[in-house]
Amino acid sequence: MGPEHTPNLFERQNPGLSVNIFGWKSGLHPLHVSKEAGREIDLLLLTDTKDPQKTHCVWIKDLARLLHKNNRYNERKHPCRRCLLVFSSKALLENHRNDCRGIDEKPQRTVMPKEGQNVIKFTNHHEQMRLPYIIYADFEALNIPIEGCADNPEKSYTRQVAKQVPCSYCYVVARSDGVVKDPVLYRRGAVL
Repeated sequence: MGPEHTPNLFERQNPGLSVNIFGWKSGLHPLHVSKEAGREIDLLLLTDTKDPQKTHCVWIKDLARLLHKNNRYNERKHPCRRCLLVFSSKALLENHRNDCRGIDEKPQRTVMPKEGQNVIKFTNHHEQMRLPYIIYADFEALNIPIEGCADNPEKSYTRQVAKQVPCSYCYVVARSDGVVKDPVLYRRGAVL
């Protein structure tokens, strides 16, 4: 039986306990988050750098303190074990748990970009694919004056002075290799 099945076996043999296992690689990240309800036990899986087959688990006594270092405030923090976000109240954490399922039910870690690295710009303009087709179009309408009711300067009003009647359009399709199709023109008889 592989190490990924060990927490599930332990939980089946010890009902009322749920085991969460975290790893450390430039920060804490979840490896296994229990689906069982019960008293939560958080473990940190350490791996020997010389021999990756050698591993050891240590107990994380207070996950909130490990995640929320340098806390200037005395109130208790509540961490989400799936994405490792820290919340200021139990109600906020419970509200978050409804939406936090990870990717394919696997736990994840949220990492926000650092200041200065939080702007994305497209710079590989030479790798852009040219558009296969471009359509140039124009639409024309006639402005036909209309008679309206008398203006009332005492009240706010909108006065329509002309009716716009569509009369024609034209479009040209150009391919990216420079071939241009004949223009398509539609003209409607003038309506006055």
